[in-house]
Amino acid sequence: MPSVRTGLSCSVVRGRIYAIGGSYTTGLPGGSTQLKSVEEYNPETDTWTGKANLPTPREAPTSAVNDKIYVIGGSKGFVGLQYNSVSTVEEYDPATDTWTKKADMPTRRGRLSTSVVSGKIYAIGGSENNWDALATVEVYDPALNQWSSAPDMPTARSYFTTSVVKGKIYALGGTTSNRSIALTSAVEEFEPGSSGESSVGGAQPPRISIELSPSGLKITFTGTLQSADEVVGPWIDAPKTASPLETTTSAKAKFYRARQ
Repeated sequence: MPSVRTGLSCSVVRGRIYAIGGSYTTGLPGGSTQLKSVEEYNPETDTWTGKANLPTPREAPTSAVNDKIYVIGGSKGFVGLQYNSVSTVEEYDPATDTWTKKADMPTRRGRLSTSVVSGKIYAIGGSENNWDALATVEVYDPALNQWSSAPDMPTARSYFTTSVVKGKIYALGGTTSNRSIALTSAVEEFEPGSSGESSVGGAQPPRISIELSPSGLKITFTGTLQSADEVVGPWIDAPKTASPLETTTSAKAKFYRARQ
């Protein structure tokens, strides 16, 4: 790759890999420079080509929808000791080699992960201040250039990764707090529902909170609930209840903790 960098993100459009943004770090205090570099790799010819620069230099996740690449939020590094996260969303069109500003993400954050299901981009977790991890999940619809909210991830985390298998999003690993470098091996699965998101600023979707303490397992539901035919799976093996519950939005979340 022509540019030496870390913290970059890559997306694939029509068989070409686009390496976007990132930073160059000297290892010294204040020695990190956020990059705007965009370079295209052609695996068939094993060649690199420089492309139009990212308008907002930063480390940020990217996702591709309908042959366009979206750079979501991210970090512009530190200003002194202040972590400079952003809510900026920018769209890159490889066909025209041009960038377009899009609607900002509602929650400013970096160190998040993004995944695509049914043409929508799910922006998950991350950190606003680089110390405290977020459980926030927000959904971007490129066709409408609009954001909506989705149920929070059970484990707030940053510096993690997500992947999609058969329409379900899996969140893996990460850190739950950078104050104590609290790493996690938690793996959580989210299944977006047909109406599992609500407009930002509107009524909040139902939430499911599961806590494990010495006294036992505590499951807390908030929002409107109804009977359903599937049980929400906790982090540990637990007997099925006689009246399982599911949120009325059809958004389902199943959580698992990796065995040590």
